[in-house]
Amino acid sequence: MYTLCINVDMNLKVRLSSLGLNLDAVLLPSAMAPLMELIQQHRVPAEELTMEERHPERPGPPRPPHGPHPRFSEQPRFRAPEWAPSTQPIQQQVALLDLEGLIALARARTFPEKILALGGWITMHEQQPIIRSRQLKVLLIRLGMEPPANPGRDIRQAVEFGWIEMPDHKHYALTNAGWHKLGEMLDNGDSAGAMAMA
Repeated sequence: MYTLCINVDMNLKVRLSSLGLNLDAVLLPSAMAPLMELIQQHRVPAEELTMEERHPERPGPPRPPHGPHPRFSEQPRFRAPEWAPSTQPIQQQVALLDLEGLIALARARTFPEKILALGGWITMHEQQPIIRSRQLKVLLIRLGMEPPANPGRDIRQAVEFGWIEMPDHKHYALTNAGWHKLGEMLDNGDSAGAMAMA
């Protein structure tokens, strides 16, 4: 492997690396033409290069180890909500339902109700108490439903009802009141289903 750099004085800095060989040298500018000719004559075809040779580690000081940039991490760094023990039976019920079953049983008609139901499903099935707003659109499309025309308004409405809280404008989490509302929706769906079968 070689590295070719030209400094401000127009000298050439060359680094040759191979198994058992590491050579750094500064050459006169007159070496440029013969060096380029040598490179062109002895270049290995791209298809014969190993993965390491195709993507060599750049020279320079090693970068300090660190986790993913906060902007790109999947799970935001917000404190997970602490739900009351009374929400556990509802959470367990949601955990037993698939997405289609939950939506059918909850009979969510308005978008704030759908936001609540989908948020409960994401929380239990993806083990993710903090939900990204964009996840809702993905699930609505998966269900064959049209996403809301004004999702910001519908999310704000769910916040006003006290069903969800938002640590920022892109994330939300269910509240205790939200879990209890979802439990009521599921109970009403169960009752309606039982009455339809009678």
